[in-house]
Amino acid sequence: MSSPEQPGAVSDSVADLGASRRPFGRSNLDRQAARRPALFTTFVISGFIFGIAYRHLMNPPAERELAYYLRSGLHGVGIALTAWAVQNGFVAMVRSSFSNALRRLSVAGEIAIRSLAMTIALVTVGVGLQLSFTQSHWDFAGLRRIGSPGLCRGSF
Repeated sequence: MSSPEQPGAVSDSVADLGASRRPFGRSNLDRQAARRPALFTTFVISGFIFGIAYRHLMNPPAERELAYYLRSGLHGVGIALTAWAVQNGFVAMVRSSFSNALRRLSVAGEIAIRSLAMTIALVTVGVGLQLSFTQSHWDFAGLRRIGSPGLCRGSF
């Protein structure tokens, strides 16, 4: 060695590696929500409205109570924010190796992968919200009755 290093000193190459890393802090979703608050608010409000509309149109009149409407509205918000998060996730991965692999596929292949990812996220969050909002005990057959058609419809 031509020049002795001080014990505990950090070489320039190691210091450069630390400088190139992204600092800890806000996530991509936080930054996107702060960058475009109107879009985020639109997703939240439209999710709540669609949740209430679904409750009003699809459920029996006996279940048209304020608590059920609020639960359906929150369910709609969760679904809408999941869709927003998946879309932002694909936008954030523009320079990743996964995005490069998607671009090498045909357009139909890329759309199929993206729609499958969206479907899996929506079905997972939908079933999770349903389990967390309902007080009754669900069996595996009930989950299969909800999850399987959702995955099949979303795949097409």
